[in-house]
Amino acid sequence: MALIRLSTLAFFGSLAPVFAQAPDVVTDIPPVHGLVSRVMEGVGAPLNLLEQGASPHDYALRPSDAAALQNADIVFWTGEGLAPWLSKTIEQVAPDALSIPLSTVEGVIHLPFRENAVFDEHDEHDEHDNHDNHNEHDHGAGSDDPHMWLDPENAKVWMQAIARTLAEKDPENAVRYEANANAGIAEIDAAIVRISKALEPLHDLRFIVFHDAYHYFEARFGVEAVGAVSMSDASAPSPKRIAQLQDAVERSGVTCAFSEPQYNSQLVDTVLGKSVGARAVIDPLGAHIEAGPQFYIALLDHITQAFVSCQ
Repeated sequence: MALIRLSTLAFFGSLAPVFAQAPDVVTDIPPVHGLVSRVMEGVGAPLNLLEQGASPHDYALRPSDAAALQNADIVFWTGEGLAPWLSKTIEQVAPDALSIPLSTVEGVIHLPFRENAVFDEHDEHDEHDNHDNHNEHDHGAGSDDPHMWLDPENAKVWMQAIARTLAEKDPENAVRYEANANAGIAEIDAAIVRISKALEPLHDLRFIVFHDAYHYFEARFGVEAVGAVSMSDASAPSPKRIAQLQDAVERSGVTCAFSEPQYNSQLVDTVLGKSVGARAVIDPLGAHIEAGPQFYIALLDHITQAFVSCQ
């Protein structure tokens, strides 16, 4: 993807002191906060709603979150697929804020929501059973997996959209936003090359995940999970789903399993028993990564290292 172009004059202008007050910006999850922090670096810092280690699928808004939203000029958030509660909350609590659901930005890659416990199987009876057990989580035909930030190409698109939005709201700092986005995109490009090289030997790795959150990362880097204990929305797995996954583990030669810090790892142990020895913790939200401008690159590296450790 082409970087935002800056003239020589604009570049030197980006080095000038910042006189304008930055907009009050709120984000929903740590990865979005990291991307916005990178674009706003040297100008201001966004506030993030989701506590480190919390799940966006069932998050309860705190009074401090409501106060942050009330003061917001801009809210950058992932979209209704990840946190359907947030759209109405923004309308009610921050009606004057500019709401930017990043999943709707033009150019974003969308992958389908996977409902089957085993990803390479499409048995109609299994799908019917899954709908019976999860009708309260009915996503409908054609629904998208909401974990779009785990494709770094999407993160690049988002950084450009974030820079444009901030520049329109705060034109005095527009050049700096654009320069930061350019630098952030270059960092992501370098990470893509580095990760592709690290994961190239792992294209045949047979693994399962606790939570189907890695579809975008898998597709980008050529690693593919056999299945997931829980669907993409982190809903509780049915006994039927667990039995299907246990069968797939035995048949497919699974050698590695990933759990997550936000969820009960005993479910992974229930599925695997003692059949799989290699375990690793993987986290799509970076619960233990320091917030700030370098968060997103650190998140990609964390996920990559988890894969490498599970060979």
